Amino acid sequence: MELEESISDPSLIDDATGKIRWADALKSLQQSTGLIEDKEFAAYLTMSASSVSELLGGKVEPNPRIKLMILNHLGFYKIQSALYFLIKDEHVASLQRATKRQAKKIATTNADRSNKNAAEEQSE
Repeated sequence: MELEESISDPSLIDDATGKIRWADALKSLQQSTGLIEDKEFAAYLTMSASSVSELLGGKVEPNPRIKLMILNHLGFYKIQSALYFLIKDEHVASLQRATKRQAKKIATTNADRSNKNAAEEQSE
């Protein structure tokens, strides 16, 4: 799919995944607003300062409303372009979540087997 718009700052896209680095993009938005204090920026985004701090620290991903604000800041004025990036970003995120779930499942299974083997050895 060829888009009519391109991102204003390509360095905010991870080359390996094609996913937007949301924390860095949010920091860019914060700088462009001139709202240096997280509390002021939080009021601009209509969210709590602690939530903004978690977003800026990359601990959580922004919700769709904040993602659309960021995409608008990055130069996506046409809804088609913004939605294309959101869909692509969500697909990559869902694959990453699935990989983490699978790794956790494997680790749990391996730990259960180790515990079972250790219990059998002790009973002998």
